[in-house]
Amino acid sequence: MLLAPIQTKTHLRPERRGFRWIARTPLRRPALRSDTAGRSPETPRYSEIPRWGLRDAPPKPVSKNADRFEQMADLAGYMLVLTAIVYALAAVAELGRYVILLVNRSRLIDPLVLAVSDISVFVLQASGMFVALVAAVTSVFWLLRARRRVFESSRTTDPRNPVEIAIGCAVPIVNLVMPGVFLLELVRRDPRAVLLIRIWWVAWVCGAALVCFNWLWRTREGLQAMADGVLLAASTAAFASAIAVLTLAVLRRLENRTLRGRGDKRTRWVLAA
Repeated sequence: MLLAPIQTKTHLRPERRGFRWIARTPLRRPALRSDTAGRSPETPRYSEIPRWGLRDAPPKPVSKNADRFEQMADLAGYMLVLTAIVYALAAVAELGRYVILLVNRSRLIDPLVLAVSDISVFVLQASGMFVALVAAVTSVFWLLRARRRVFESSRTTDPRNPVEIAIGCAVPIVNLVMPGVFLLELVRRDPRAVLLIRIWWVAWVCGAALVCFNWLWRTREGLQAMADGVLLAASTAAFASAIAVLTLAVLRRLENRTLRGRGDKRTRWVLAA
């Protein structure tokens, strides 16, 4: 029994203090019936506590095609470095041939030196074309992966399908315009990246024009035209090496990494109080 607090100095009997506790028996819950007459055959039954929803879904296995796609995209940086090296060596070989032509004006050249020069120029130029082709293919894979990651992070859908991007990067003349457009669609909020892509775009178009001019120059006849063609070939190879390095710089910039592949530590300016 609970007694009410006494607020006066006079003593009151317990039944006159305002309230009192009354003990009652607790309510009994009805016993669960074990009959299953009202259950249908579709009623689920569990022999133990269900565990669905309490476990994380297992990760989806990566398909072989996706794994190969990632491998091709990862090779883009290495192939661009290899392209720059091969074309730089090709430019040196072409300059060596030009020096041989200058020396040959006053004295004879050893046939072995001429053979080594011709073989080195042929091998390096052919290797440069092959490596550049592989670098272009892997760069397209890299572009597709970069676009997928950017649009997934922004929770939007890429307005261009992979076939359209591949055609825009492969068809001649069209591939002078569309790759720059595809890249600029990824970096609208980064002014430095936009400037770098525009510089690459101009260099890419100038490189294509230089290659066409080199091919047209080879149709000219005469010893002087041939000598000038060797010097022009050296300039074209050196420019191709520079474009490969510039392309690598664009890739690294979009990946927020330095040219060597390290994390880019950008300076953050804070307003001082």
